[in-house]
Amino acid sequence: MDSSSHSSIQSEGDEQSVLLNLDTIVQTRQWDKFPSAIRQANEIHFLGKWSGEEKLRLQSLVALTRKSAPLDDREYILKAVKQYGRMLYYASQDLRADREVALAACKQFGKALKFTHPNLKSDREIVLAAVTQDGTSLEFASAILKNYREVVKAAVTQNATALHYASDELKEDPEIVKVALRQNSEALEQAEHAGRTEHSVDDTKHACDDTKQGQTSVAEQ
Repeated sequence: MDSSSHSSIQSEGDEQSVLLNLDTIVQTRQWDKFPSAIRQANEIHFLGKWSGEEKLRLQSLVALTRKSAPLDDREYILKAVKQYGRMLYYASQDLRADREVALAACKQFGKALKFTHPNLKSDREIVLAAVTQDGTSLEFASAILKNYREVVKAAVTQNATALHYASDELKEDPEIVKVALRQNSEALEQAEHAGRTEHSVDDTKHACDDTKQGQTSVAEQ
């Protein structure tokens, strides 16, 4: 993400503001505000801005929310995942297996596929929605769909590094490889044009892999 996408969380004291906001949500039970609050908390987390003490306080507030919020209420969770797909992580097991809920989550946040019921990881529509939003969410698809041309092609079209998660057969498929190379080349050209990198294609690929794989939310740790 570029700096502009974090403009709302760059000023000093934002961590305390988020904690205060979450505390208010817990105390007043305004659960409709939880998705946006936890999204902001995670954005700060991905920037590495939480101190140890603040992080412990955040995790405590999240734990209190999970005990009290209506996370088994289908209407609430469906609305929540449409705002922030990662909210599927907090849903009950039954709702993680709900096809409509899972599809809505994956459309908003591809890697919500990780939190879906195992049966849904073989659902072509859900997996296609996930990889179209974030190609690297192919990692969480079933082995069958990792070997499904339409799914893998959509994934590498969105992000060339998704090829890493394809089946061995499709990793060597000329058409799929061509799409991945083209997508990666275009991304590299854009980065070079903006003066942001002097790395080779391989360097860029590995850097992207490391970054994508390392982004777990505060609650997932």
